[in-house]
Amino acid sequence: MLSSDRVGRLRLNTSEQAVLRLIPSSRRRKSTRTAEGITYPVYEVTDAQQPTAPPILLEMNGNEQDGFRIWRIRVTDPQYRTADGIGVGSPYGAARQQYGITTIEKTDAGLVAVSDAVKMSWVLDEQSLPPKRPSQLRPTDVPTATRIIGVLVSR
Repeated sequence: MLSSDRVGRLRLNTSEQAVLRLIPSSRRRKSTRTAEGITYPVYEVTDAQQPTAPPILLEMNGNEQDGFRIWRIRVTDPQYRTADGIGVGSPYGAARQQYGITTIEKTDAGLVAVSDAVKMSWVLDEQSLPPKRPSQLRPTDVPTATRIIGVLVSR
């Protein structure tokens, strides 16, 4: 289940230590990412029931002294859905109609449709967009059939 502050049992703002206690080492792999010159830890988490499914990515923020916490959860696994059934593989139009889209923006995760109402961003399949598009897309500029290829849950 996807919601504004969690993906399954994984909740935003959970400490790294709690993540280590919650998820067995056989289901998580730690690495790092760098964005805007800042390197931070991430965990790839596999599903115990479907180990071949795409992993969930837990992005952490904080520091060594105070510890790290989950600030964003990135999902590309189509089995995770909102209570309304929207997730990876759904058409953009369904997310826009159900939750409203505040902005369309280019991020490190790709082209995303941001819904402030549910504090989620829907990563869009850019290949389904017209090749010549304005640099600033409005929510109504994106074809409703554009597929969602990822979901970002963040603070």
